[in-house]
Amino acid sequence: MRRALVWLVWLLVSPTMLWGASLQDVNRAVGQLAQRLVDELEVTPVEIQVRFLNQEGTAYASEASEDFLQRLATVLSQHTEDVHKVQPYAPRFISRAGAPFGHVEPVQPNKKEATLVYLEGHYRLIADRVMVAMRLRDDQHHSVSHAEVSLQSTALAHSWKPHHEDRFQKIASAFNRPTLPEKKTDLSSPASNHETSSFPLGVRFNKANGATFLGKEELRVYVRPEKSAYVQVLYIDAAGHPTLLYPKHPEDHQKRLLGGVFHDLFIHHRWQITCQKICGPELVVVRASTQPFPEHSRNLRSHNAKALVTAFRAVEPLAETAERQIHITTLPRP
Repeated sequence: MRRALVWLVWLLVSPTMLWGASLQDVNRAVGQLAQRLVDELEVTPVEIQVRFLNQEGTAYASEASEDFLQRLATVLSQHTEDVHKVQPYAPRFISRAGAPFGHVEPVQPNKKEATLVYLEGHYRLIADRVMVAMRLRDDQHHSVSHAEVSLQSTALAHSWKPHHEDRFQKIASAFNRPTLPEKKTDLSSPASNHETSSFPLGVRFNKANGATFLGKEELRVYVRPEKSAYVQVLYIDAAGHPTLLYPKHPEDHQKRLLGGVFHDLFIHHRWQITCQKICGPELVVVRASTQPFPEHSRNLRSHNAKALVTAFRAVEPLAETAERQIHITTLPRP
């Protein structure tokens, strides 16, 4: 009874409400789903590591799914007889109130050793309902519990819609609009490896171009400009966040690479795929110029896709340029 009161008070006073859905509907769904997951457990006790709640068929979460997952983890932590601990959960999003969502306080009674399991799931939007399916699985990917629940709301679609995919697609589309004169444009490469060049630019990874990378897996980039050139490498993750992978060190900003040979750009530093909660299609853009890139070409803070692309493509007058765009896919490490 005391656990139930604590749970109810937390849900009522939490500032991170699911926008567009009634609080009563959210409370009911969270409570039912937690109870079903506990009732269906094939092993007890368990220690739960919270992983993800993504849109079905994608690697994308939303503000609403992160909020729902946080609430579910909190309620599961109240079932102390079967759940000995819930690993603290650090969601990617910030609440509308401007403060991070609260973390789950782990519960650790002095009982027998618990089995480590992972909480993960997907949701789908059907008309005015959101269907949430969750499971607990062990290290061998065997499901030890699963349950589904639905939320009724006609105003829920916007807050549950992942906005990351929209941002990534806007940036990818902006890069697909060449800024070079038409006579210098070469689109002879495969569609998945879009190229806009005034001279050939070879690019390859430590895996085949267009390959799939797991979280924490190393990505290495090798480039071969036909002409001696300065090179920049931009990485756009599945959430649409840009990272300049090369040059990383000040001495590389003015480093001119010899034409006609392959260069390992990451020989002095390593880059690991950091995908965990938001994975999926990602983009690597390699740009070469016969003249040094201006300083503002590395200013990639803009949230506007067109402005970001324009900044990255900035070149000095009379410079010849080449560009390759290569798509990869990232997946969370099991």
